[in-house]
Amino acid sequence: MNAMLKKMIAGIAAAIGWLTLVLPGAAQQNEDAKFLMEAIRSDIAEMRLGELATQRGQNDGVRQFGHMLSMDHGHSKNEASDLAKSLKVALPTEASASDQKQYEELVSLSGAAFDSAFVDAMVKGHRDAISKFKKEVEDGDDPEVASLARETLPQLEAHLAMALSLQGGKS
Repeated sequence: MNAMLKKMIAGIAAAIGWLTLVLPGAAQQNEDAKFLMEAIRSDIAEMRLGELATQRGQNDGVRQFGHMLSMDHGHSKNEASDLAKSLKVALPTEASASDQKQYEELVSLSGAAFDSAFVDAMVKGHRDAISKFKKEVEDGDDPEVASLARETLPQLEAHLAMALSLQGGKS
């Protein structure tokens, strides 16, 4: 290896090391962006599942819950999307692959089987979401993203309580 190539490699390595020291928040900002993107994907999924519940739910409570989910998560999606745009974070346009799979499983059900599977999915999904939103509140680097997570938590907790009441209180 000639001397010039060695100097160039050393210079690149030094620049990378310097950037790691100067920009320690870059990785965390990336985590905040990932959180926002995941929250938007989740809102898209919850809106679709809520609409499905209003159409397929046998129990009136399930249909009302579905309507509430669709409306609330539509509002949450708009707020998260506005923040993502202001932070120049790419906006997802569809649910995650796992959420899409869940939708496809639920769309094949009807009656009491749909109600039970839907409510179980909402309990699990909202528990997972609450955990992720609490983590963002505690560990998020961007104050605007953390604030969005903090403001959204009560709504997610209310959704979980509603799902648990429809589930009959079982955990």
